[in-house]
Amino acid sequence: KISERSRLLGVFIIAVCGPLLDVASYGFAAQSVIAPFAGTDIVANMLLAPFTLGEAWTCARVTGAVFVFSGTVMVALFGPEEHLSYSRAYIEELLISWRVLIYLLVVLSFVVVNIVFQGRRPQGDTLRGLSLGITAGVLAGNMFCVKATVELFKAAVTDGFGVWAHWLPWLCLVGALFFALSNLKFMEQGMREQEALLMGTLYEGALILSGCTSGTVVLRELDNRSSEEINLYSVSVVLIF
Repeated sequence: KISERSRLLGVFIIAVCGPLLDVASYGFAAQSVIAPFAGTDIVANMLLAPFTLGEAWTCARVTGAVFVFSGTVMVALFGPEEHLSYSRAYIEELLISWRVLIYLLVVLSFVVVNIVFQGRRPQGDTLRGLSLGITAGVLAGNMFCVKATVELFKAAVTDGFGVWAHWLPWLCLVGALFFALSNLKFMEQGMREQEALLMGTLYEGALILSGCTSGTVVLRELDNRSSEEINLYSVSVVLIF
């Protein structure tokens, strides 16, 4: 009975509390700062895998976890601070642009190429597993729609829910759901074919890189930063990835 309660509590924390806290965090900090914190999952998986999945620690995995932890701390220190007010008009200016269209076309091309590649490799193949994990992470890391949706909810509290009478907030909400759900098929398939530690590391690494890239390209969070700040932030992300 206690074991069943513990299991249900674990499911509740992972399936409900985690995602809610993750979404809420985007209302308090820049996406390019929050995204690298996904690396803490890699550290947790590495520490717990021997006890929960019977997968052994290795020197490479421990070293990787140290790099991830160090990079995450550096991001908190050197990442962009958020002082912007995200009005509907400002979010529309950010999202409705040629740079965003080009970025989305690049992401779409990357996903299509990987789907074709995966179809040509046998199940259980290492390269197929790499492709599945990276594809899932790239899709999940595009959190700019979540960031925009959260900011639009904040704007609605301040300025009234007339903000949501426009088509843009609904487009952002649909985009957030798409990126949140579209990665699940790739991750689920990869978890059935490969070790959890491998898939978790690939997924989180790609998610971090994708989150930082979309925060920089789509939301332009580094546009007003100095060269030194950008360099330090880049080193932090490289350490994690």
